[in-house]
Amino acid sequence: MLQGIVAVFAGKLLNIPSIVTLPGGDITYIPAIRYGSLSNHIKIMMSRWCVQHASRVVTLTRYQQTIMKQRGLVRSHIAIFPFGINLARFQFHPHPFAVPLQLMYIGNLNRVKDPWILIKTFHALTKNSACRLTVSAAMF
Repeated sequence: MLQGIVAVFAGKLLNIPSIVTLPGGDITYIPAIRYGSLSNHIKIMMSRWCVQHASRVVTLTRYQQTIMKQRGLVRSHIAIFPFGINLARFQFHPHPFAVPLQLMYIGNLNRVKDPWILIKTFHALTKNSACRLTVSAAMF
């Protein structure tokens, strides 16, 4: 959410629109794994200010919009721009697997992403097939 706050401040200073995108952890807090931006009242107040003062707010799903309302992050219009592939435009056509099987992980290495599942899955695959794993990740 810090990036969104900076974007809103910059937009106000420069008199230009600001867009804040909330991809997931910005509107939640999971205490068991200390994940999410809404861990205390100060962060919640900062998030509310950011959402209320941004020119536009974007989430990935309607479910996120519901969570935002429950957390008091309310505004009249929130756009939904889902992650992923538009299956109406890009359709899957199966083809034989190439050897070695190549897996790629791109993202953050944190508890909510559960990198251990990735490692266990890769290990299981290597028992039956030649595999290669590429990891491009940040530690957060």
